[in-house]
Amino acid sequence: MSTSPSSPDQPLRSSPQGWFAAPPQGPPLPQGFATLAKALSALIAVSALAELATAAAGMRSFALLGEVGSGRAGLEDDLATADRLATPLLLLSMLLLLAAGIVWLVWQHRLASSSRVDRRELRRSPGWHVGSWFIPVVSLWLPYQNVADLHRGLGAFSSREQRPPLLPWWLAWIGGSVLGWVSNVLSNRADGLAEGGHAEDAVSLLRSSLALDLGAALLTGLAAVLAIMVVRNLTARATRPADTPWTSPDTTVPPPPT
Repeated sequence: MSTSPSSPDQPLRSSPQGWFAAPPQGPPLPQGFATLAKALSALIAVSALAELATAAAGMRSFALLGEVGSGRAGLEDDLATADRLATPLLLLSMLLLLAAGIVWLVWQHRLASSSRVDRRELRRSPGWHVGSWFIPVVSLWLPYQNVADLHRGLGAFSSREQRPPLLPWWLAWIGGSVLGWVSNVLSNRADGLAEGGHAEDAVSLLRSSLALDLGAALLTGLAAVLAIMVVRNLTARATRPADTPWTSPDTTVPPPPT
């Protein structure tokens, strides 16, 4: 069955094999949704840059901690300066991440609530698309399933190049989150050791914590790039005009009858 209007002067197209495998379920989302997606992409990018800057400042502390015990003059002042630089960067990074998270939830809820998405592909309600991010343990996979449902609900792709990088995005995000959590645990243990007078062990744990922070920041930066690709992909499909032919390079067009 053709998915676009035809006339006697226009050859029938076969069912599209790329882009939408079937027409979307409802009218496209308004331009305001595309504007929201642009704001979300910008916040994700700025948040990732702030986290990378925080990790870079942490690497300065990592190098200085390696000199503890060397007796170098001015080392304590240098460590204090590094801490003063890292603290506001960390606060800025957390605030930007919070802002990006709030806008992401609004974006995802609006998409899950729209008639553009085939509800038969959604395993959970729009409310659960938001709430699943806050439930311990199951938040490791439910949010990914929900975004994957939105992808399927908007239509299936046949070309691998046109698919949003859902799994790489999620693995990078989870990997960065896990490394960040382990880093925080090590940092807290180091504080306890320092208070107990075990300075050498505390320094070793702090350096390990800072190294994990860098790894977490790199994975989070990768996740940010992939998340922006996911947002743009789903938004473009959700706002595609209803009268746009759903065709692709691999869609065959039979020659007109002779």
